[in-house]
Amino acid sequence: MRVLQVTPKFFPSIGGVETHVFELSKHISLLGVEVDILTTDIISYKTMQRFRISSNDSVIRTRGFKILPLPEGVSIVAPSMLRYITCNYDIVHLHGYGSFPTFLAPLFSIGERKVVITTHSDEGLPSIRKRIFDIVAPRFSLDHASKVIAVSEHERRVLLKLGVEEQKIEVIPNGVDPELLKISRKSEHGRKVLYVGRVNFRQKGLDILLLAIRKLVDRLQGFELEIAGPPDEIDILNSYSRKLGIEGIVRYYGTVPRKKLIDLMKHADLLVLPSRFEPFGIVVLEAMAIGLPVVAAKVGGIPEVLRERVDGLLFPPEDIESLALNIEELLTDTRMAEKLASNAKERASSFTWDKIALRLMALYKQLC
Repeated sequence: MRVLQVTPKFFPSIGGVETHVFELSKHISLLGVEVDILTTDIISYKTMQRFRISSNDSVIRTRGFKILPLPEGVSIVAPSMLRYITCNYDIVHLHGYGSFPTFLAPLFSIGERKVVITTHSDEGLPSIRKRIFDIVAPRFSLDHASKVIAVSEHERRVLLKLGVEEQKIEVIPNGVDPELLKISRKSEHGRKVLYVGRVNFRQKGLDILLLAIRKLVDRLQGFELEIAGPPDEIDILNSYSRKLGIEGIVRYYGTVPRKKLIDLMKHADLLVLPSRFEPFGIVVLEAMAIGLPVVAAKVGGIPEVLRERVDGLLFPPEDIESLALNIEELLTDTRMAEKLASNAKERASSFTWDKIALRLMALYKQLC
């Protein structure tokens, strides 16, 4: 079986979709599938940084261009991808919703090939532009797929609202590297709160986190907020921290290598994800696997993985006081933190990428 995975960006660019494509490609290759990855040379949509155009045995990079002043992948095109429309693949697996590769679905579906789309998407924040986009985009993408994969039940419901036929939808969640389960983490009780992800306020809710930290400054002593991720809105982060008077306890590491990221998780006291919307949140699963207690917003697919007061703590989205209370509880009640971390590690073991790859293989075989 030959499979082409098509994604707007790929490693070493960092993100949930990139991790998903990398891990699944690796694990289905181990199951005997021949996998190629078709992507662009773009590292960051914000800065339009690029990799050198190159191809190796399995990763094909094409030139990406920004043609419209629209959000992220919607404005990117990669005309060179059209050369691979006629290549001999059994399955073409497109990733994203509303990004350029997804709109190639009508062309890739010509002939005997089967097209699969994983949307990695959420409802997002409501707007007239988003409503219009959701009416138009599926006609040129999702409607041409043999199967559409949702990474959570929440995303499945979103796809149904978009008009995707129920029998076309399969729920296959994100996974976690099984090697992380081997890590034995012991809290140093240094009161380190860790956020991992893009420095983004609109989706990731960093303003909510900073306001919660401001509240905790008056309640707790000797803690700090560590942030690791792409610097999309680093100027806003710095100015907002100064405005709140907490710049002294906010430490930004930038985009860090994988080894450094794991090290930050091992030495933190908890991970927090304050997103306003989130299709899944792979970083939550990774923290759980390591045994790092998690506080996350109750949005998207997160509650399907992180069970309230069983594996971690959930708070209503945008509820600053609830977020502050949850962080305070885990920083002061070490017994509770350790209990949640232990349960979370066991929970994460059912989401390893090797198990997720078997579910994807079953879908591929069904289609072929």
